[in-house]
Amino acid sequence: GLEVELVKAARRAGVPVLAQAASFDTLTSKGAFLIRPDYLATWGATATDAALQAHGFSPDRVFTVGPPQFDVYAS
Repeated sequence: GLEVELVKAARRAGVPVLAQAASFDTLTSKGAFLIRPDYLATWGATATDAALQAHGFSPDRVFTVGPPQFDVYAS
């Protein structure tokens, strides 16, 4: 998608990229990154473990920050 082009442009400009998984299961069910971001924010411990084990991120590049939004799940 368009985010791939943003990451490529940031790399060319020397700007580090922090990405956040769009859902709690993105790292376990959506496949690999086309271009890996420099840093990754995750929803919780399970996603952090997936980032480290399944996607090969180093622990100093993954931050557990919680979900980016809640209102889409509100009733």
